[in-house]
Amino acid sequence: MRRFPIFLAIAVLLTGCVSIEYEGTPDWVLYQPRMLGYVVFVASGDGATRESARAEAYENVLSDMSRNLGRDLNSMYYRELLTTNEIADLSTRVDGEYGTLDDGVWRYYVMTVSPSRTFRDSRSPEYLALLEREERISEKLDESLEYYSENMDTLAIESILDAILISFEGNVNTPDYAPEALLEKAETYLSRLRITIENPRREEVEATVRVRRARGLFHPNVVEGQVYGAYQEVNNVGETTEKGFIATTDSRGRFVFTKTDPYMVRSGEYTFTPYFDSEKLDAIREVAPDGFLDSFESLCGEMSVTHSYTSVDRIARDNLVFSLSLYDIAGNQIDRFMLGQHMTAQLEKAGVNYLTSVEGYGDDSDDTFGYLSRLYPDRQYFFILRAGATDYQTATDKTYVRSEARFVLYDRSGEVIRSQDYYVAGEGATFEEAEANSFERLARVVAGFILEEL
Repeated sequence: MRRFPIFLAIAVLLTGCVSIEYEGTPDWVLYQPRMLGYVVFVASGDGATRESARAEAYENVLSDMSRNLGRDLNSMYYRELLTTNEIADLSTRVDGEYGTLDDGVWRYYVMTVSPSRTFRDSRSPEYLALLEREERISEKLDESLEYYSENMDTLAIESILDAILISFEGNVNTPDYAPEALLEKAETYLSRLRITIENPRREEVEATVRVRRARGLFHPNVVEGQVYGAYQEVNNVGETTEKGFIATTDSRGRFVFTKTDPYMVRSGEYTFTPYFDSEKLDAIREVAPDGFLDSFESLCGEMSVTHSYTSVDRIARDNLVFSLSLYDIAGNQIDRFMLGQHMTAQLEKAGVNYLTSVEGYGDDSDDTFGYLSRLYPDRQYFFILRAGATDYQTATDKTYVRSEARFVLYDRSGEVIRSQDYYVAGEGATFEEAEANSFERLARVVAGFILEEL
């Protein structure tokens, strides 16, 4: 089937008349027809006979009208239009027909005219919603283009993601507004982003991060670029976990990353990746086919950069004192052996078999530090751990004990370099067994903290 050239197959609101003559072929076949107050459609069909070509032309003109009304006119009006040359419901009439035979193949043209007001009023609610949807998509693409022209590339991509969400609300007629076409546009912008770490210091957690567009002569800086940064920290149960944050570039396309988190691991790596609204991406996943965003997310990964570091401010083991104060559930200080033996075992597993460990005394960590600093005037650092069972619950056949600890690291001047709270739970057939298990778990997480500093 051959369709009439697109400039004649689209609907137009007619605003005048054309009086161009062309020998042998009607003007409306050659040129876009115009008629004030009417919508005109022209379509063609091919066939071995004049009748088959004419039937196809009528089908095609109804298909064109259907796309502009959001209704299936072929199933409703094809027979009526073919036999009577009109559609009474739409006040539509056939205003021109023309056939030509070329090398044994017939091509037939048909032109219909409909009053503009009647035609517009015949649009289905679904089609009106489609028009509104495409208008919203167009606005988002205009917004994206404006952001891009101002070197705000990540914001430009965010606007395209908004357009993708709108596109998934229903059908669209414009091919460029389909979700797949919009995603391709977003990936084109994304593929041009370049993140670099300028002058990183391996011995210090500090770097200047720059975002540029790898396009054009000067590779312009990306302004207000959204970047996701990630590094490792030790949490309150002693586990090394990823900590993330969102940074925004300044007018020079840069931001400075430095260590401000006291729980950041002493040696590790940090990574920077283009960032986009996670809730928006989740919303797209909810409505899109499985795997729709796979290529986009893979591209984000390709754009990421990673830098390894080793902090120099580790503490020499022979330059510190470690104290432990252990309390029972009533708040009374008890022998530290129960917790200390577990901690010693954990540290020995890591090859740490010498560490000055003493009993800590005082109402709080500051009191203990004062006591230890007088007792060990040659030491520069003091680890002070206060721990104990704080609560318990009894079930039918088990008892659960919650233990908590506070770990504070002081330097010689009394400044708190780092502090952290821990909490764990242990279970057992008796209170004593549950308490012992909770202390063992507490020893594991605290030992991890100590090893991180040594």
